Amino acid sequence: MLPDQFKDFYIEGSHQGSRKFFSENPASQWDIYNYFELTHNSMNKRKHFSCVVSDYVHDLEWISSIEGLPDDVKRYVLELKEKRKPTKSEMKSYRAKPRNNIIINMQGAIFANNNSRIVQNNYSCKRKANQMEEDESEDELEDELENESVDEMKQEEKGNTAAEKNQDNSLWFDWIAFLHNAKDLHPYSLESHNVIRCGKSVSPRPFLNRRIYKAHINQHEATNSTPVLSKNLINYVSNVIDCDDLKEFRKSIRKLPICNQDEEPTLDLLEEILKSVHTIYIAKQNLCDGETTFNDFLLYPFLRAVCFSVANFVADSNLEFKVGEAMLCSMGKLLKHSSNNDSCCYKADGIIKMFGFKEIEVALLETSSHFRNQDKTKHSFDHHKGTYGVLAMLKGIADEYHLASVDTFSKLKILFVHAADDKVFLWSIRFVNAFSLFEMWQEKSLQVNPSPEAKAAFVPECIAFYLHLKTELEKTVTCISTLKLEHEEQLKKNMFRPTSSITSLKQIVNPSILKLIEEDDKIGMAELGPFYSNPHSPDN
Repeated sequence: MLPDQFKDFYIEGSHQGSRKFFSENPASQWDIYNYFELTHNSMNKRKHFSCVVSDYVHDLEWISSIEGLPDDVKRYVLELKEKRKPTKSEMKSYRAKPRNNIIINMQGAIFANNNSRIVQNNYSCKRKANQMEEDESEDELEDELENESVDEMKQEEKGNTAAEKNQDNSLWFDWIAFLHNAKDLHPYSLESHNVIRCGKSVSPRPFLNRRIYKAHINQHEATNSTPVLSKNLINYVSNVIDCDDLKEFRKSIRKLPICNQDEEPTLDLLEEILKSVHTIYIAKQNLCDGETTFNDFLLYPFLRAVCFSVANFVADSNLEFKVGEAMLCSMGKLLKHSSNNDSCCYKADGIIKMFGFKEIEVALLETSSHFRNQDKTKHSFDHHKGTYGVLAMLKGIADEYHLASVDTFSKLKILFVHAADDKVFLWSIRFVNAFSLFEMWQEKSLQVNPSPEAKAAFVPECIAFYLHLKTELEKTVTCISTLKLEHEEQLKKNMFRPTSSITSLKQIVNPSILKLIEEDDKIGMAELGPFYSNPHSPDN
């Protein structure tokens, strides 16, 4: 430990190269993380990581040899030298986390510095829902908050019953306590970056607490995954499925029923889905022949159809699906302005954008190699790569419409479609306001069976999956439209007010900005999941 009187100690004199760091920064900031950040900026530090660490050790040896160095400083320097150094992945993870972000909220959680470390006060994070009681320490904390913050929190909580709020808060406090005390997390694990991944068929493995996880699943708002179709539309689908051969199958698709105005959008989507299924059934080429084939036959046609349907739902959104090594602009923009700048851009297998809203990115596709590829490392890598991509998309929206309300932003779900093995998974990620956490929820999954003999089971499941995607995408687009309106209203109201006095999503929403590179980061990722409780799901 460094005594207080030496925390502002500097190495005297003018020094060159990395040694300059110790004469420009106080001893309290001589750790490896600051050194890595502020030195060796003329080289690619990611590629020459071991060189930077070696130079750090040599520089500490140089300091310890300086004549007249105070004994306390010398001991401190030797401690730094002997202290375990972070691995390359640990350093990358550390630098990806938000910097100097301090949020004190009514629930008693403090998020601080670039570790996003969670510090608990006297609030009992492990209370059960029926034990949520206010105590003196909580009252003292609330008294310290500014009136504006208190009023804002009360407004956000308006409309919830006390019981519902206590139950929800109790659950998230449990997660905060768990994350604070979790040890030996992989630096790229979602838990290391304040993301709670869950779903009805998703296992809490490898890191999540099973008791809290079970409570989370039971408490989560039920998702109606069964599409509501009129009898007219059900009969249409049934007539197509019941066809004995593929020629009749195609003819039946064209026999559109007479329907009312409300049914027309759904009928249009059903027709496109069935056409895409028919294309799969008549394909002569090997559907397992490469990632491009997986995308072209089993994914792109369906996602385009959903986009077209949703674009008509919100006319000015100009929603479109950009395919083929699509650049994720949200990630690129954030990396440019971060200390973790990476020259490699994030390329997705597909991105759904609102071209009528400054090309806001709302959904992401990652395809893990060819159809029926069972490489668990590839599955897990793409899952994590896509998740961090979606976090960047959330941050991009928060920055774009930063004057919108936190309450509305907390309802926003950005979507992640992940195709792996013979399955397509639909995930959503949302920001949990009062706790600065992110919930990742598996909305639905689809097992792709390209055999016509399985059409009686596969076609209804396929329709249900893409209708659910359509519903969730409509919610996302509608929510972004609301964020835009709120942002513009606040701009008008506050055009002559200093920006520092306005609550901004830029300061509130700060996920880790982590771009994974397969050749550098995939080792060991198969152990990070996701794993599934359903024995028929992959990677279990």
